Formats: sequence, structure tokens, C-alpha cells
Amino acid sequence: MASLYVIGPVTGIPNDNRKAFEEARDLLVDANHSAFIPHAFVPSDAPWNEAMRISINHLTNPSPIRSVFFDGVALLPGWEQSEGARLEKAVADACGITVKTVEEWLEEARVRDLRSECHKLFDRTWKTKDERKDCYVRLSRKLGITLGECHFSTMSAELLERALEILKEDAR
Repeated sequence: MASLYVIGPVTGIPNDNRKAFEEARDLLVDANHSAFIPHAFVPSDAPWNEAMRISINHLTNPSPIRSVFFDGVALLPGWEQSEGARLEKAVADACGITVKTVEEWLEEARVRDLRSECHKLFDRTWKTKDERKDCYVRLSRKLGITLGECHFSTMSAELLERALEILKEDAR
């Protein structure tokens, strides 16, 4: 779970692209992140340079609303064509703030949740260390991967989904 600042194109888009920002924020919150959009801080009538000062200030400083720094920046589609979003991204990069697309943050959360679900089911199936290894051997065979590849921490989302289905079937 990360505290994220959503950036993307605003200028020249109807209603300052508020709908896209709000949809991204809501998706990120549903994925257990806290997410903030510049529309919450920047007055809609602010000139561009003032809007950028306000936005960059919020990006780089804690506030009474969130007493911590942002863990990351979530990029909306089209950010590359936005002078402001490119500037915000450059500031985030310079400050060591993790920058990913909204989709990448959502995929990361999905993989995290899949790993957790797999572990919950898997950990119910064994009592001793030897049983645990046997369970991993069976799962690796069913997945068609080597025992060395059969670790939830390194599996792709697709492999985790397959493992989850196998674990659910085995639990029945």
C-alpha cells in the first residue's frame, strides 16, 4: 500500500481532465493505495505556473492532509504530451520518488493480492517442513514448472492465477 500522487494531462482538456484523474484515484484506492489528485489542491482558475508550484509543492512535501511524503507517482495515459506532467515526473525522478503508470501500480497490487491468496490456501495444506516441500513439489508439477521456480514471490500474475485455481481445487 502506497501513498500516490496522480499526474497527467490537464491543460486544454475539458474540465481539466478531472474525470480521468478521479477514475484513476478511485481504482488506486480500491487497490488499497491512498491516492491524491492535483484537483484537490490546485484551484481550477490558477494560472499554469501557479498550478505547477502548488502541485510540485504537494508532490515533494508532507501536508496536514497526509503527514507523510508520497511513496510514488501514478502516471495517467497521455502524460508524455503534457508539459506539466513531464515536469512533475522529472521532479519525482530527481527526488527519488517511484514513478509508474496507473496500470503498473494496479498490476503490482493485483500480484500482491494474488500472492497473499495463494499463501493463505497453500499454508493450510502442510504441517511440517517435509509436508511443505511435498506440497511445493505437487504444485510445481501441476503448474508445469520446476521446483526452483515454484515460489509465490517470483511468480507472474498469470502463474499466480493458475496456482490459485489449483490450490482452490485441492482445497475442495
